[in-house]
Amino acid sequence: MNRRTNGLMVASALMLALVAAGILFHKLSGYSYPAPTATGAYELNTLGDLFELGFSIPVGLIGLWLIARRSAWGPVLVAGVAANFVYNYLMALTGVQNLWTFFWTVKVSLSALVVILAWDHLPSAEGTRPGPRLAISGYLLLIALIFGKMMAQRLLASADGFTVDMAMVRLGPVDWRDPAVRDPIVFFTLAIPMMPTAVVGLLRGSAWGAKAATLCSTFLVCIVTLVIVTGPIKEILEKGATSMAMISMSGIMVAAVLPAVASLIWLTRGEAKASRTAGKAA
Repeated sequence: MNRRTNGLMVASALMLALVAAGILFHKLSGYSYPAPTATGAYELNTLGDLFELGFSIPVGLIGLWLIARRSAWGPVLVAGVAANFVYNYLMALTGVQNLWTFFWTVKVSLSALVVILAWDHLPSAEGTRPGPRLAISGYLLLIALIFGKMMAQRLLASADGFTVDMAMVRLGPVDWRDPAVRDPIVFFTLAIPMMPTAVVGLLRGSAWGAKAATLCSTFLVCIVTLVIVTGPIKEILEKGATSMAMISMSGIMVAAVLPAVASLIWLTRGEAKASRTAGKAA
């Protein structure tokens, strides 16, 4: 195992340990995450910890184990978890603040470092057929347009004094301390630039295009998992049941992310196959 791989594993382990320590301190101290509304406080203080304990940390640990086993899936999983942390906590940092701000800043920085270290280990898909590259490019472009339209609507509505959620439901006056209102800003700053980059790179047949596509796809899987897990859980905890509207939205989100899963399988299998071929040649 080379020094770059060791560095990725150390940074990833520190990231997961930091997240776990933060959740433990949060529960033991009772010092709440900042939020401007009761709904926001519930989502941050209850659902956020549940999701990280039940999904993000386990997936990250599986990624570490796979890296140790020299599996092409290891860096993919670790990069997806880290990208999810960067996105979610940059969004949180734009909202109302207390002393958790300092912890979140370290969390974002360390997670960003993991993404950077994982980049070289992500699938390159060089020399592969143009058909799958074209299909993945079309999918990422479509997702960028659909999600971009939703986020743009939220920004436009907010400028008019109202906000709109992902289901296009009109809400009350905007509270600019609410991280959810600033979600589009983080989306347009981070996610949107990466998706066209992946499309251009894939169409050119470049390694960086495949790596960007891998990062975009694994990020989409993590974000959609967050939505379809925390949404129904929130309704169950608050109302005792999940509404048909939530079930329908979850179904739509799952359908939207299935091509991302297929893209990851194709890209990662190609990388694993190339590694085996190189090993035999050596």
